[in-house]
Amino acid sequence: FPLTNAPDADADSIDDYIDAYPDNTNRAFNNPYPGEGQYASLAFEDLWPSRGDYDFNDLVINYNYNPITNANNLVTALEARIKVRAIGASFHNAFGVQLNIPQDKIASVSGQRFSTNILNVRANGTELNQSSAVVFFFDDAFSILPYPGSGVGINTNEEAPYVEPVEVTVTITFTEPVSLAQLGPAPYNSFIVVDGRREVEIHLPGESPTDLADTSLFGTGDDDSDIASAKYYMSDDNLPWALNIPMNFEYPEEKRVITNTYLNFDQWAVSRGSQFNDWYEDKSGYKNITFVYRR
Repeated sequence: FPLTNAPDADADSIDDYIDAYPDNTNRAFNNPYPGEGQYASLAFEDLWPSRGDYDFNDLVINYNYNPITNANNLVTALEARIKVRAIGASFHNAFGVQLNIPQDKIASVSGQRFSTNILNVRANGTELNQSSAVVFFFDDAFSILPYPGSGVGINTNEEAPYVEPVEVTVTITFTEPVSLAQLGPAPYNSFIVVDGRREVEIHLPGESPTDLADTSLFGTGDDDSDIASAKYYMSDDNLPWALNIPMNFEYPEEKRVITNTYLNFDQWAVSRGSQFNDWYEDKSGYKNITFVYRR
């Protein structure tokens, strides 16, 4: 219950003892997903529209997205903690997010890590020539996680030296508050751009490309995307090229196909998630532990 005459330094009607930002009228509460100090995972296969080796370790990141809300429970900023864990590829991939708000609703972005010139970015940190707000956290995963000098990629071969994951923190500040419902659930529309080719994007299954994606690639190779039915980044049997796992993902070692590593993955994908939506969990008969990468 509220304390009588409790301090409220920023006069936002939220007492300091429950206000995470007692000196900031635009911020009051943290709403981190999957929880404070916790991380979920994203894993990408980067040879889309071809199936590739399908080991889902070409880029593995952990994420914690924290929508920061004001006294009215509206989002005024989004803090992203992106931890790069593995790069099982030679491609230099960029990682970003497309938000469900116009680009001009972004006041500023801090913490971005750019080492190339493949991205054209406005002064507010959003990408040019996009109608929605597209924010990149880094433009080359190899500039974040250093190559150890041997092995294929980084942290995908057990005989190669292990590299401690590196975290990038990016804060997106909005020009005006938006509702949690409008922002939607984490990880939002997270995606990669493949090897400096800006037109080649890989999104989570069912998530739409940005304005700069080359949609002529849809329906080529192993891809069965269909814009008319809003089927994106899935094969004809619904296999994806990107995964969102609500916990720390134990990804396959290099060249270990995910369907041979996680034994219910196929049924989950083909059923579009109606079966075995816990395929990634550590349950009896769920995975071949010998194919999982161990440091």
